[in-house]
Amino acid sequence: SENYTENISLEALSAKFNYSTAYISAMLCSYTGVNFKSYLDNIRIQKAIDLLLTTDMPITEISSNVGYENIRTFNNVFKKLLGKTPTDYKKEKKLII
Repeated sequence: SENYTENISLEALSAKFNYSTAYISAMLCSYTGVNFKSYLDNIRIQKAIDLLLTTDMPITEISSNVGYENIRTFNNVFKKLLGKTPTDYKKEKKLII
């Protein structure tokens, strides 16, 4: 969770700790209840929400700052988890505040 901005993969994590990907995946799932990709996406999107609500950064910059190399991937993951795009989310929250 500390390195969410990095280009992290399950394979790289496995190599770093010298365990198989299956073992790392199973351990992560047993501790978090979700698979590696879901865990990483949840952390990144939570950080993105914080930036959307507390800064005036462009969404492309937020995407990059939370570890997504591709804005389309960021938008898709954001919409999958929250049911709306980052732009719509930010507009909606500004109306509420």
